[in-house]
Amino acid sequence: MNHRLHRQMTMDPPMGMMHDYFVSSTEVTILFHGWVTKTLTEYVISCLAVAIYCIFHEVISHFRTLLSAPAAAAAGQKAFIRQYRTLLQVVVHVVTLVNMWLIMLVVMTYNVGLFVSVIAGTTVGHFLVKSREGRQLLPLNAIVGNSMSELQADLLERDPHNCH
Repeated sequence: MNHRLHRQMTMDPPMGMMHDYFVSSTEVTILFHGWVTKTLTEYVISCLAVAIYCIFHEVISHFRTLLSAPAAAAAGQKAFIRQYRTLLQVVVHVVTLVNMWLIMLVVMTYNVGLFVSVIAGTTVGHFLVKSREGRQLLPLNAIVGNSMSELQADLLERDPHNCH
């Protein structure tokens, strides 16, 4: 069978090109050539991995918000702790940006299952983060010199209507 003719008849894009419409195939390349799903099991595991990654992204995004407390919260800290906090803010910012770009690339596969996994993962992650608000998520006292609840109180003071 002539594969070139078959591709033209089915309107599939040539190998290596992306679709410009949503597809529901379980055979998809995700992010790089080494991550290719060929079976339904691989596809389901990949969808779960993407959803878990999106949950991780939501937690890191919330952590970034908590680290961005007003400068007044850091005023009583030693210079070393303030510098360490600033370095931690930069690292978390970069990790958040990279996560967003990678999630965008997963969505750009135009695969329905992966798209639903991204939506489900970010929804569950956002729910988990918001349901834990007001409670201490991580023991950050040694890292940033304030408890999470104090940072959240500072955020509430700054903007009581939008405390992410």
